[in-house]
Amino acid sequence: MDSMVKQMSNKKVYSATSCTEAKDGTILMEERILERWEEYVNELFDDSRGEKPYVKNTDGLPILTEKLRSALNKMSREKAAGPDGVCAELIEALDEVGIEQMTNLANEIYDGSKFPAEMCKSIFMGRTAGEIAEEQYGFTPDKGTRNAIFVVRMLTERATEMQHKVYVCFIDYTKAFDTVQHVPLFEILSSLDVDGKDIEVI
Repeated sequence: MDSMVKQMSNKKVYSATSCTEAKDGTILMEERILERWEEYVNELFDDSRGEKPYVKNTDGLPILTEKLRSALNKMSREKAAGPDGVCAELIEALDEVGIEQMTNLANEIYDGSKFPAEMCKSIFMGRTAGEIAEEQYGFTPDKGTRNAIFVVRMLTERATEMQHKVYVCFIDYTKAFDTVQHVPLFEILSSLDVDGKDIEVI
């Protein structure tokens, strides 16, 4: 299908290392790329959080070693460690001592409702080609909005010929994920009887 889109759109093929553009559409050189990403992320997550909500009940059950052991068993192996340098194999190698220490740390964080600065560090990757699914449009060369519209049109025409119904759902992901208003979110969590301790951590 992609080859058909390329032929029909007569679009130039660019390398996988696509360019980064400024707001005005000009191509940025290396020294300005990081600044543009910082600007983009700041705008993306800029929202009005309002006052921190008052939580009536901050009770909650402690995190058990069984839960931590279960979570550890579900973690992927042979993966690169994050900024903390700790991978699943390291905790696993420490056996029960590692499980116990991790459980104590998790409960300390849970009880204090405060995460260590190291756990709050976020690394933003500008080149994630290997993580993008074939179905994802908008982030890779020859997979822009025009290509997606072309594919939808072809599917619709084929479905019409075969007398099948087509259901199309459009989601504005910016509104769905990037600018969640926190105060209404906490109100919803409270109405669902989520433990106050969990809300404090969130």
